[in-house]
Formats: sequence, structure tokens, C-alpha cells
Amino acid sequence: MEELRTRLERVKAYPASAKATHAQGRVIVQVRVQGDGRLLNPVIEESSGYSILDQAAVKALRAASPLRLEHGLGEGSVVMLVPLNYQLE
Repeated sequence: MEELRTRLERVKAYPASAKATHAQGRVIVQVRVQGDGRLLNPVIEESSGYSILDQAAVKALRAASPLRLEHGLGEGSVVMLVPLNYQLE
């Protein structure tokens, strides 16, 4: 889902406290995409091992909502697993 990836890159922030402690990892978040593009019920499916990064991932998904869907889902919804990587360069 290109729209989701683009939105996440714009809103995803690396927490300063995580940078300061060199915390890195990948968070996998389960989220429901509603027919109108809203992202609902983000739940950590796989933790990064750092609660600050896990919280940042959930916050990013909330901030990315709603999405502009090219192909509407009508009254339905889709559950997705969304990986977010936090890596220091």
C-alpha cells in the first residue's frame, strides 16, 4: 500500500530519547483499514524490544490516518501487518 508507506514516512518520528540511548529495532503493528481510509485499533504484533519505539510506531499509524484509498473498500475493512523500522545511520 504505497499511500500508507508515503504517509508513514512523513509522520514517523524517531524519539529523541531512543536516539540518545541508541535504541533501534523493527516494530510490527496490526491495524484495521476501514473502507473510508481510517486506520483503527493499532496493536503491537511484534515489539522492537523498546517500548519507546513501539509507542512511536503506534503514534505514527494514528497520525497517518485517514488514507486516501484508490480503490475503496465499501463497507468492508482489511487487517494489515505494518512493519516500521527504526535504524540509526
